Amino acid sequence: MKYIVYSYSDENGKFYYIGRGRVGREIENHKRVKVPPKERILILHKDLTKQQSVDYEKGLIKFYGRKIDGGILHNINEGGEITPNHKSKKWWSNGIENKISFECPGDGWYRGRVGNNFKNPPSKQNMKRWNNGIKNKMSFECPGDGWIAGMVQKEIYELYSPDGHVYRPKNIYNFCKERNMDGYHMIKVCRGLKKSHCQWTGKVI
Repeated sequence: MKYIVYSYSDENGKFYYIGRGRVGREIENHKRVKVPPKERILILHKDLTKQQSVDYEKGLIKFYGRKIDGGILHNINEGGEITPNHKSKKWWSNGIENKISFECPGDGWYRGRVGNNFKNPPSKQNMKRWNNGIKNKMSFECPGDGWIAGMVQKEIYELYSPDGHVYRPKNIYNFCKERNMDGYHMIKVCRGLKKSHCQWTGKVI
């Protein structure tokens, strides 16, 4: 069965939703978005494999942007899979701004929100990682007694360099930082959520 990528437009021809699925999905009911008249439904790509449809959908959503990120689309997720429950979204902060997302937006972000009462907003580059031997936390200052600098690595990662070397770092963030890589993206590679990062691959063992 072939897949398609489609768009919904408003009366002015402006895109407000990008979707994918098997032929016919574009006219079916959608839970969180109104299906427009057929003349405002555009098939952007057709005769695709499932993975091709995922890649095109993600690329278009990223290009036009979601409303929750300041873009124009009503899409809730970033494309590719079934939309998760909106109630499972969490607040994240980098010490300067807040963001609501299903997953951590990246390195330097931590759970929670900051208020608007910073006289001199701290820089997220000054945030440090702390652990109490069980869990990790990002903070500008030590969270309290029993917390020390650094992170507890709960998973064991096996990394493969572009030249074929194998590594099992004790701290993947420090390991990646020393090699000008992003530890967050390398973990996504190891968990199978991303093919590679800076030509490195890996897995969780």
